Amino acid sequence: MIRPRLRIPQVARGSLFAAAPVPRAAPLSMTSRRSLHKVAELPAFDHVGKVEGLYGELGYRYAWTEYQSHIIDRLNREIADKDYVNKPVKDIVLRTARNPEDAVIFNYASMAHNNEFFFRHLSAEPVEVPDKLAKQIKDSFGSMETLRLEMTMTANAMFGPGFVWLVKTNAASGNSAAFRVLTTYLAGSPYPGAHWRQQTTDMNTSVGAQSETGRDHGFSYLDNSAYAMGKKSLAATARNEYAPGGTSVIPVLCVNTWEHAWLPDYGVGGKEHFLNTWWEKVNWDLVDQEVNGSRRTVGGFGF
Repeated sequence: MIRPRLRIPQVARGSLFAAAPVPRAAPLSMTSRRSLHKVAELPAFDHVGKVEGLYGELGYRYAWTEYQSHIIDRLNREIADKDYVNKPVKDIVLRTARNPEDAVIFNYASMAHNNEFFFRHLSAEPVEVPDKLAKQIKDSFGSMETLRLEMTMTANAMFGPGFVWLVKTNAASGNSAAFRVLTTYLAGSPYPGAHWRQQTTDMNTSVGAQSETGRDHGFSYLDNSAYAMGKKSLAATARNEYAPGGTSVIPVLCVNTWEHAWLPDYGVGGKEHFLNTWWEKVNWDLVDQEVNGSRRTVGGFGF
């Protein structure tokens, strides 16, 4: 008896998604069309639909065009009838991080912010690290190569999606900024005001946060950690923005480790290749502007 054979279409190596058409993003509702938030324009890449040397057309469509459209559309739908509709995305992240009922809004807002932060710090052409920034990084890590290894190896070792960040801390030495590497999983945010989340839908939560009593207990604990023995001051009040034991950090660079950010162009097993290629595409001029607080806010995202 002749057995029928299952024929599987062959896909070129490194092009896992090539056999399937890329779906178009769903149209926005009339309500979300009127909202502030839309996919930002990336003039350096949108006109060619790729990031030369890092993303081909397929990878760019998945990682930016289609994915960001989906995230922004869902964010707009979630906030259509809420006070967040006219707030910058970063403000939405900070305002919703500790509210259990806003977990969905937080996830979409934070993911939209993080993904745009990643793409905005890319360059198709090589960008040299400014001398002052190079010295600051050397003071913190010993060398640029050490920073490269720490970020790429940390990202490659992450078992699950998220982001790896280079952050500026307030532990400066002399005139040199101090830097650290920070990881966030899923849609987690690097901003201190978004830490110690009170949401039952992810792992960054406290026991009992789903009840009013549990929430009150959590916020009371946060107050006590800031105010110590009850002595309130401007400095103590400012501490209330951070998680217990937290400190102030400013994100200046990140790399996206979500699978949709590298699978289409690099294939299964290609994550390390993607990360090493990403390092060569960092726009260090923009990183330097982040460090100095001189980058202009764009797109309503308020990075």
